[in-house]
Amino acid sequence: MEGAQGCTQAPYSALKVEFKLFGIEHKLEERTNLLAMAETELTAAGGPPPTVPVRRAKGQPKVTEAEKAKLKKRKALAEDVATLKANIASFYALIQEIGGVITTEEARELIFQKHHDLVASCLQRYVQAEEQALFDIFENLFVKYSSSAQTLEDARQSTLDELQGFLSKLGYA
Repeated sequence: MEGAQGCTQAPYSALKVEFKLFGIEHKLEERTNLLAMAETELTAAGGPPPTVPVRRAKGQPKVTEAEKAKLKKRKALAEDVATLKANIASFYALIQEIGGVITTEEARELIFQKHHDLVASCLQRYVQAEEQALFDIFENLFVKYSSSAQTLEDARQSTLDELQGFLSKLGYA
């Protein structure tokens, strides 16, 4: 019985996403078919094995290899039936836990939210780039005009004094 271990085949979160998107019908149908086949095989093999081991009385013949194999097959089929029933129950519990299949309105809302987040992220990057450009402009202006008027006046006066000195040496002053 391959495939009887439904929840261990796919990671749990991937199974949640699959159930949220598509529902459990496909997986449930698959497990139900497997369960029906296993129950049919178990019934054909003689039903579930006894839970308490049967002791043979004195004088009864020993259990043959064929009987042992048949008992082993019945035990395996009984385990498969129990596993499949537990698997089906876990599917119902999981779909209940995640709140059922996503509706069209919920999908639309999620798509809008994703687009909103994407646009907001791009807009935020754009605004930050513009802010940086603006700060660079103000820093440039600050560096350019950070000298005080008095410092500029002092520099102008010293240049005029130096020019006056050159002119007087040349005899123009």
